[in-house]
Amino acid sequence: MAEALSRPLPNERLRWLMIAIQHETGSYGLPLILRQAGLDPYVGRLPPPNRHLGGLAEDYAALVQAIRTYYGLGARGMLFRIGREAFRQERLAHWLESLTERIVLLGLPNQARRERTLRRLAHKMARPGDAVKVQRAQEGFYLTDRTGDRTHGISCPEPCCYTAVGEIVEALQWATGAEPQVEEISCRAAGAAECRFWIR
Repeated sequence: MAEALSRPLPNERLRWLMIAIQHETGSYGLPLILRQAGLDPYVGRLPPPNRHLGGLAEDYAALVQAIRTYYGLGARGMLFRIGREAFRQERLAHWLESLTERIVLLGLPNQARRERTLRRLAHKMARPGDAVKVQRAQEGFYLTDRTGDRTHGISCPEPCCYTAVGEIVEALQWATGAEPQVEEISCRAAGAAECRFWIR
């Protein structure tokens, strides 16, 4: 199980996650999940769309765990789709920044697009701080997450950061037009020191 932490998160990061949950579960599903997660103050009042550090990693993980608890075996695919939708919400919220980045990417070869996109995604996942890193590998890249944002208080016998996998897949598909293979090969929830993703 991941150790205790109290890490602040940007308000908008929790907001994107909640909107993605609503997109996946419907307008009645989000209040149910919020209450299941013990986050009743957010019912009918989502975090504001800004980068102020008003959220907590515990809240993010509690939402993920609530979905795992409520949906059981169906949670894996649902969390993957929620991760993809959360990345789409970020693009919509920062449309001008996304448009500018898209123009830059069009001038780069595919491998450079992938690396640039992964590094930008890692920076956003790590905020605040720099605990998410990208490394080149012989057949792709590794993304390593030491934040514990998705695993706080969660114990799982196998890697379970499906929202992160969804975000990585969506980001790279947006950047390159091709869906990558992404696999979480170690996870803090399963006792590892970090969550590590292999992107092929």
